[in-house]
Amino acid sequence: MRRYVGLLIIVFLCSIPLQVSATSYEKLDPQEVVDRAEVIVIGTYDFDRRSEGSEFIFDGYPFDVEAVLKGKVGEEITAGIDRFDVSWAKDFQEKGGRFMLLLENIPEADFLTPVVAGNGMVQLMGDTVQEESEEKISILNL
Repeated sequence: MRRYVGLLIIVFLCSIPLQVSATSYEKLDPQEVVDRAEVIVIGTYDFDRRSEGSEFIFDGYPFDVEAVLKGKVGEEITAGIDRFDVSWAKDFQEKGGRFMLLLENIPEADFLTPVVAGNGMVQLMGDTVQEESEEKISILNL
């Protein structure tokens, strides 16, 4: 009888849908991030407008471009963001933050995406980099 109860508990626990979501990306040398970037812009995502999905981990949101540092783009582009980064990025922008995005084309999306996700997103508050990573800070010195 105890075997059946134990088996039922195991079957029950295995049938509970548990979803754990996380993404991790390789860390790139800052020079490689800059070299891979086809477009470098400063501005903010417009999270109030509908995103463009992709088959990959990125969603594309309108991005209001304040400055173009590399490449040729208009005042608004669609820029990718890892869908698990949207909430913290939105909070950061609500506090007055902006992003420098180092963007590239990837086959999985119809819009530009940050180079290897977080490697291509630099947080700015005013003109100050809000990063703990020395590697990201050094991108600005290249």
